[in-house]
Amino acid sequence: MRNIVFHQVGALGDLFVCFKALYALKMLFKDDKLILFTKGYDKEFLRGLSFIDECYFYEDFEELKKLKADIFISEQPSNRFAKYLKKFKIKKIILHPSFVSFFSFKLTCPFPYLKFRYRVSDRLLKLIYLVDKKHFRKNIKNVDFSKLKNCLPLDEVQSLEFFAELKGFKKIVGINAFSFTCERKGDNFSHRQWFELAEKLSKRYKNFCFVLLNYKYNCLQYNINQSENLKVFVNNGGIASLTSFQKRLDYLISIDTSNVHLCDILQVPSFVFMPLRAYKAYQNATYGGGLLYHSFVVPIAWQIFYKYFMTKFEKELNKKLSILEKIKA
Repeated sequence: MRNIVFHQVGALGDLFVCFKALYALKMLFKDDKLILFTKGYDKEFLRGLSFIDECYFYEDFEELKKLKADIFISEQPSNRFAKYLKKFKIKKIILHPSFVSFFSFKLTCPFPYLKFRYRVSDRLLKLIYLVDKKHFRKNIKNVDFSKLKNCLPLDEVQSLEFFAELKGFKKIVGINAFSFTCERKGDNFSHRQWFELAEKLSKRYKNFCFVLLNYKYNCLQYNINQSENLKVFVNNGGIASLTSFQKRLDYLISIDTSNVHLCDILQVPSFVFMPLRAYKAYQNATYGGGLLYHSFVVPIAWQIFYKYFMTKFEKELNKKLSILEKIKA
């Protein structure tokens, strides 16, 4: 049995994007021990993932030596990081292609490719391929990624109570307007306009229940008049609680954030407001396409034509919801 260590960096959404590669690793190499090496977010949730054998939450990267890795895989693309890894005595180190990783005998990487042509999740599968190329080619077609959604830990206490009050609706539609990255880069409509959009949709689609998503520790909370088919859900628990809630949605309207990637895993169709720079890398429908998986892509400096894009977004969204309305439950 080998110790295969997968090193994850980045935000929570980036962690969800890694799940496809991690699941492939476990399904293809069941006799090996798969260790997730990360700084961690919701530790209880990560420890509950059935396709991970062990989670190691490090403070100092030097702690990697304790794991006695036979194979080390990292999603971190950096020449400096690649040079640093050379000092570790690991049989096989697999990295994204860079000048250092490509020309070093101590490191393994895929042949350089054009990143913009692939989703991040598919780039990561290129790393998994290098663990054992022949075995990967022979067996990857047998990995059913749609089953990944059943491997996530759940905490249904809050969602059961919330959905018990929602009866008689044809569809439950989540609306998420929060994202740290989008807020920092200005890739979002104002929150007031999101509230107004939710109110418009609730009046137009009476047989849908629209739920504005939020979480307990967000400094901005919704202050709107809830109606029979317009509600607010504030997640008081961790990721397992959010997973339980989003698993029950029929549709998600959101900006580009971790909620989108989680719904992608759960195969909940979505309509996502997404900047062009992130579209190809993080577009939805990773686990199977569908009529209702779409992204509303905006170009660089779209804010100059803010009103135009807001109007167009609302128009496109109504088209998708009209299709959703015709689909039987």
